[in-house]
Amino acid sequence: MDITAKRSSAVFLAALLLQFAHFIEHIAQFYQHAVLNFPIKESHGILFFADLEWNHFIFNLLYFLLLAYPCFKMRYFEKKSGVGLKNQFFRILFLSGFYLQGYHVLEHAARIGQTLQSSCAPCPGLLGWYIDGIYLHFYINLITLALPLAAFVGLKTYRNLYPQKTAVSIV
Repeated sequence: MDITAKRSSAVFLAALLLQFAHFIEHIAQFYQHAVLNFPIKESHGILFFADLEWNHFIFNLLYFLLLAYPCFKMRYFEKKSGVGLKNQFFRILFLSGFYLQGYHVLEHAARIGQTLQSSCAPCPGLLGWYIDGIYLHFYINLITLALPLAAFVGLKTYRNLYPQKTAVSIV
């Protein structure tokens, strides 16, 4: 088995699990805000003490970097001739999620800059001036989990995580 594919698949899976855990927090924030009608400033999720802008920035940067590893090692960004349409579709899904996550990092970098400048909490970031921040981050996190997850399953990347069965010959 190709060790690069195995490592890349393991890092890919770790990234997805990390994002899934983070997304649970956003589900809780969404519930607090949309269902319980808490204002944005009081919708902190389950781990309310961890709802700090620096934590969000570091987490989103880590997720982006973890996705970058399989992106470059498995060459998802390259156009490949002779690759089936289905594989191209899943590569495009992965790259869409990857690029959106890159934007997400910039969104949190802007929020940190705004926090340092004006001490707002939470700060609107780039799109928060136009879209409710709880909804914005809920949907960004949903999409940046769903697209790479669909690629992980669709490209059968999980197969690299366990040993391949080999035929046994009886002599």
